[in-house]
Amino acid sequence: MIALGLVAACTGTPASTLGTVSSSASGASGGATSSSVSSSGVGGQLARLADEGLVARYYLDADAEVPTVVLDAGPEGLDLPVAQSSNLSFGGEPGRRGMTWAEAGKMDAARQVDPSPRIAAAYDGAEALTHEIVVMVEASVAAGGRIIHFGTDTGSGTFSLHTTSRSELAIALEDDVVGIYLWPFATHGRSVLHAVLDLAAPEGDRVRLYANGRRLAPLYVIPTTSMALTSLPSDRLWLGNREGESRSFVGTLGYAAIYARALDESTIAGHVRILLEDDDQP
Repeated sequence: MIALGLVAACTGTPASTLGTVSSSASGASGGATSSSVSSSGVGGQLARLADEGLVARYYLDADAEVPTVVLDAGPEGLDLPVAQSSNLSFGGEPGRRGMTWAEAGKMDAARQVDPSPRIAAAYDGAEALTHEIVVMVEASVAAGGRIIHFGTDTGSGTFSLHTTSRSELAIALEDDVVGIYLWPFATHGRSVLHAVLDLAAPEGDRVRLYANGRRLAPLYVIPTTSMALTSLPSDRLWLGNREGESRSFVGTLGYAAIYARALDESTIAGHVRILLEDDDQP
């Protein structure tokens, strides 16, 4: 296990420099109408989130009352039950609603109760994946608060995005932390993150993290030599936690999606413009 907690200069771009474009995507919770969009809208920019390669998409936009499940707006309805105590709440301003954790180190989350063959198939043997997230982090357990975690109940994750503080993020691959990145949420606020796995890319580009569309330079990195991702039958998907050792963070998770491909930088930039403006169900 890699020790976390490094500090260095920020390489990101503030959200305010990216501009916005209204989302016009359609689709109902529990099974959206799939329609891949490459370029449309204002100035040829994306006006909808692309669906090509989409595994699951969660608009965490319940208003005030905590739901029993968060609904998948992707093609197969992979809904996640919610484990909830008084630490977890839903709500916020329209367009920016989300799941909010009041304390770090608690057990609240949206998660798979049992392994899902459909989700497992997206990870096991994968050469490319993208986790797309809208999040605001206020604080974290130092050992790694889970933003999105696919893995077992005790490991770092088969492919997971962590936070260790209000300014530090980490990507874990096959239970090793392979990259640590600085992103000060106190400066940038609510942010769109893309953790990209691309095992066909040159060694230094196989694991990448983008914040508000800008690729972040790692503070720490382990070279990734795997040719394909290997998962375990016990791996499960968690939003905002993992099962073992209580790994919630303090803050709000507004949206999460999984793609079975490495989103390119043009698509990432278009998604950032849409999601910064509105991360709720269109």
